[in-house]
Amino acid sequence: MSSFYDQISTINTNDKSIVATVVEGDYLGEKALFSKGKIVFQSDAKEFLHIHNKIILKITQTGIITIEGNRIFCEILGAEKN
Repeated sequence: MSSFYDQISTINTNDKSIVATVVEGDYLGEKALFSKGKIVFQSDAKEFLHIHNKIILKITQTGIITIEGNRIFCEILGAEKN
């Protein structure tokens, strides 16, 4: 899989994409990029963010969410098509 920055440069800004980063908890530092409802990059083989993708993909605004005691900063990139 390509690097995070390689992947982020290829996403379509007209599509909703989400960068999720664990900022506190057992999976601290794990990062994932979701685009078009799929994971296109993950930084860690533990796959914590991949396992919880349904929760992450439902967010509607940038901010912090908590999953299983782990705080995750989720940033929305691009926009949803109407």
